[in-house]
Amino acid sequence: MKIGFLYQNIFGGTDLLLDRAQVWLAARGHICSSIDIQSSVDFYDIVILPTSGIPKLYDYKMAGFRFKKILIWSMGHGAFSQFMVNDNFLKKSPKIFNSILNLYLRNLMRNLISSNSLIFTDEVGLNYELDKLSIKFNGENDMVVPIAVEKRNVMSPDNHELESLRVAWLGRVSKDFKVRPLINLLELIHHNNRVGLNFSSFTVIGGGDGLSYLKEHLELEDFGLKTIFVEHVDYENLPSYLNKNFDLVFAMGTSAINSAASAVPTIIVNPRPFTALPDEGSYRWIFDSKGFSLGEFDFENTRPEQTNMTFDELVCSLKNSNLSAISIKSRKYAEVFLEDNVFPRLEKNIYDAKEIDTGARVFLIASCFWKLKSGLKSVLALFR
Repeated sequence: MKIGFLYQNIFGGTDLLLDRAQVWLAARGHICSSIDIQSSVDFYDIVILPTSGIPKLYDYKMAGFRFKKILIWSMGHGAFSQFMVNDNFLKKSPKIFNSILNLYLRNLMRNLISSNSLIFTDEVGLNYELDKLSIKFNGENDMVVPIAVEKRNVMSPDNHELESLRVAWLGRVSKDFKVRPLINLLELIHHNNRVGLNFSSFTVIGGGDGLSYLKEHLELEDFGLKTIFVEHVDYENLPSYLNKNFDLVFAMGTSAINSAASAVPTIIVNPRPFTALPDEGSYRWIFDSKGFSLGEFDFENTRPEQTNMTFDELVCSLKNSNLSAISIKSRKYAEVFLEDNVFPRLEKNIYDAKEIDTGARVFLIASCFWKLKSGLKSVLALFR
């Protein structure tokens, strides 16, 4: 089968996941390649894309690219509906407009589900979209294809001690929903160090558009904590680097699984918008996650419900824990996400996908609604 991959073209977990999927499927005999609008026009049996690629499909069709089927891989809590519409715009819109939009999204999602053209990385994201659009569906498990990590040599846990904790943040430092919980975490550690455990150092591993903001914030506020910045670690060296240098890693998404697979005690940090106010934090051990979720926004009625802790509760849990045992449990949990366990599910969905009968009109409408992020004038301009 000839499979095209539509990338975000932004460094991060999404494109790395698509890269690994492409390599794995090619090894299974499929003809795989990335799609670029500047490249030669081509035909594909199916195109795999994240939600951010939905508005691009119409442009590719108009440029002459052809594909029988699509498979949208929604990665993250609320990624499908939030990328399609702008919530701030909707708050200012007439109720009738919102009703029409919800009707469109409901019909679009039903169409994608009936054609097996939509999958999610976790049950929380899937249930959020189903509940938001009031869709009843009984085949949820078939629509979940979690984040995948490469199989590595099994690592033994290093000696992790509570007396002087070497802590790291692993992952992008982006302004959208990561830098705020990171700053909040540093502030909580600072206050804890006065009365609780001894966090001896904090290393930020990763780059992004929020890194300069984080550094400026740290210059203004003295947390009294040794903070180190490492913008890049070679992927091949990452497991041994984490295993030997850190007693705890805070992360979300793909980064959390990479940490856990390296036999490091790993704590999920839940995403928060840049405008969020400081709070008590929301954390959990990675092996306590349910439904493959690796971090959720603070939305109502999250399903399955996660067992999160405040920072103070996390400190109490740490005091009563054996970090070496936790590192083993973290590594064991990560095995569920290994490529050979995940990508066969992806391949099954590729074969099960059907052609969407609404054709290019769906993508034109999707593109129009996406343009709402730039304002209504951009939408109207499409029809002039």
